[in-house]
Amino acid sequence: MKKILCTLPLILSSLFGCATTDTEAEVSAMTQESTPAAFKDIRWELVELMGHPVKYASADAQKVYVQFNSGDSRVNGNDGCNAFTGAFEAKDGQRLFISKLASTKKFCLQMPTEDNFVEILQSIDNYSLSEGMLVLTKARMAPMARFKAVEL
Repeated sequence: MKKILCTLPLILSSLFGCATTDTEAEVSAMTQESTPAAFKDIRWELVELMGHPVKYASADAQKVYVQFNSGDSRVNGNDGCNAFTGAFEAKDGQRLFISKLASTKKFCLQMPTEDNFVEILQSIDNYSLSEGMLVLTKARMAPMARFKAVEL
């Protein structure tokens, strides 16, 4: 009887010890990889631009995001006001090039990003992934933009 009582907590802790949702595990696994496909098909929400945290006017404000679609090598997103779309090319060595971006031109009073967000995206040439974060840089210098992975 003592053996059963002593092993029961071990069995229960192994069954209920660490639990994550499938979506959290998938995003974590995708962002831990260093292959060129690791950042694709994930929605990346902007948290920092040119060294400054991104602040939204309200909790329900349009979030600034970018998504790289693996099927057609297209990139799309929103700068907090205007939607944009374009092309991207990922190469070995975590090289990333974004080009041919087109954007809507709505008038917005409170944008959480700079007016030149699209130009910043087109100027990057590499990326890094770490702990659910995508960092876009130019010439492997200071980060130009930091994004966190979010569920779709």
